[in-house]
Amino acid sequence: MLVGAVHLVALLLGWPTSTYTQWLLVPPLIAHLLLRCRTVRSPLVRWGVVALLLSWLGDSVPTLLPPPARLPTNMVFFGLAHASWIMAFLPCWRRSIVGTRPQLLVPYAIGVVGLIGLCLPGSGSLWPAVVAYGLLLVTMPVLATGVDVLTSWGGIAFVLCAGLLGWRAFRPGFDLPAVDAVIMAAYLCAQALLVAGTLRAQWRRGPGPALGQAPVGLTGRPSSA
Repeated sequence: MLVGAVHLVALLLGWPTSTYTQWLLVPPLIAHLLLRCRTVRSPLVRWGVVALLLSWLGDSVPTLLPPPARLPTNMVFFGLAHASWIMAFLPCWRRSIVGTRPQLLVPYAIGVVGLIGLCLPGSGSLWPAVVAYGLLLVTMPVLATGVDVLTSWGGIAFVLCAGLLGWRAFRPGFDLPAVDAVIMAAYLCAQALLVAGTLRAQWRRGPGPALGQAPVGLTGRPSSA
């Protein structure tokens, strides 16, 4: 939390240290997930750690590259991070809105089609990556609804973050007050909610003390563990 607050302040004030504080955002979340989980043998935890590691590479590696290479590299690492979260959540797909309320897939589909449509005109040769990234971006939050309500909202926060990044990257002239801080605030919320929801679900389903309730997705329907 402290690192995130310092990073947001650095962005708002235009401090050059924001590049370096960005490198420190995800490692505390990885440590928290590993220290608080019941067992690292859980596929949910293992894939979650992989996703966070890839996110950390997406935060850090592009800052070391020339500007033209930064966006493609960022998309590769975060695309792989979304794919890892998908692998983490996939065993729970029957409890997600795919298996319980498929009609709720409609707003997700509308959102991703709209986002891809807005970004494609300015994406140039990156258009295949934009389409692939958009599909991964919508699949992750959909499956997250089968894990925990916190992962559900974490997935939505990631869509918000990526949407703002995509508009800024591919729509010339798009701007918002303090847009960098807004994007990073959404990103931090997304990662924190995904980790918190992963821990809740893993403890609930593992041996030992339970949380006392079944996972709840955005549908509002509890589901059996």
